[in-house]
Amino acid sequence: MLNFQKKPLATASIAQVHEAKLPTGERVAVKVQKANVEEIVETDLSIMKFIANESDRFNTSIKHLNLPAVLHEFDRSIHKEIDFDNELMNIRHLNDNFKYNDKIIVPTTFRIIQLKKF
Repeated sequence: MLNFQKKPLATASIAQVHEAKLPTGERVAVKVQKANVEEIVETDLSIMKFIANESDRFNTSIKHLNLPAVLHEFDRSIHKEIDFDNELMNIRHLNDNFKYNDKIIVPTTFRIIQLKKF
């Protein structure tokens, strides 16, 4: 069982980081995704896609910006950002690349599938 600090060390739009203590006494940082992030992102993307498509359709002066394509890239990027499994894989890949370099320290990572609300 982890002993979490309720006050986050850091917070951003989709997640926050809390200090916790493992049963072994080791202090760790735990990244916690904020509640309903995926639903909020999907709603926001839906609104932005509508605006981009309508702007592209009716405002010829900005058609060269190709807002639907820009939004498609943003959609892809934000989904990678909220995928913590992807982030974990990238950190572990980074660790593999630098495991023989003592000048670069990559934090040890753990995968926690789901924690109950604390």
